[in-house]
Amino acid sequence: MTRMESDCTAERSQGRWAAALRSTIAIWRRRVATRRALHEVETWRLSDIGCSEAERRVECAKWFWQK
Repeated sequence: MTRMESDCTAERSQGRWAAALRSTIAIWRRRVATRRALHEVETWRLSDIGCSEAERRVECAKWFWQK
């Protein structure tokens, strides 16, 4: 492998790594936003979205990296 090929391979690897990182951060931000929104839903409206109070507490207690 020539040095130029090696540099291109390294750049592609960094590009994939950066794309994966951006994707992961986007997922984490979406989890934070949706859990915050779920936390703010009035208790009497939970049944409209098919969620119980216990399920809401469990979901809202999770950290952003947890599924």
